[in-house]
Amino acid sequence: MTRIRTSQGSSGFTLIEVMIVVVIIGILASIAYPTYVNQVQRSHRGTAQGELLAYAQAMERCFTIERDYQECTDAYTPDIDENRYTIEVVQAATGTATFSIRAVPTGPQAGDNCGTMTINQRGATTPDGCWN
Repeated sequence: MTRIRTSQGSSGFTLIEVMIVVVIIGILASIAYPTYVNQVQRSHRGTAQGELLAYAQAMERCFTIERDYQECTDAYTPDIDENRYTIEVVQAATGTATFSIRAVPTGPQAGDNCGTMTINQRGATTPDGCWN
């Protein structure tokens, strides 16, 4: 005599149980992904801030020799991902002892809350609250 196996004796997952797991994973992913993107943007922002500070220091070192920031625009070459930030020197007229360097977000960094960051010859930085 052969025995017939019923569904009560089988083991496994039902479709409802699998769908509940999929929904839970979806909820966790919808929370985790924006947080991940925010952390990546903060990391690249920190790199850009470091490059702005290094550029400003190079400008100051050059100014002690040249006595004019106009001669110092090539004093430093930023090492930064140009797909995230573009760093540019904004100068005043020749003979004035002022400069401003800015990092403009591009590509995936364009959605960053801080936007364009700047530093000038006095060490003043903008925007407030974005420099760590």
